[in-house]
Amino acid sequence: MTKYILHGGNAQEPCAENDKFFKEILKTSTNNPKILLVHFASRPERDVINKEKDIAQFERVRGDKALEFEVSDKAIFIEQIKRNDIII
Repeated sequence: MTKYILHGGNAQEPCAENDKFFKEILKTSTNNPKILLVHFASRPERDVINKEKDIAQFERVRGDKALEFEVSDKAIFIEQIKRNDIII
């Protein structure tokens, strides 16, 4: 099953609306979801910051789930899509 969750932007800042967004992403996932972080649209110099902020948002609402993260790479993106449960 594919689930699409739309958000208006600014999802990296901690707030109640973003908590709901990230909780909804995790709601139907396994207890150990693999999450692919896709930052192709941002500037390369923001890669580390974007990764840290996205991980922090998930960690704040993960409950007892053990999350695994991977950062997207254009050279192997199709393979990454196949092996991850959540793409954000």
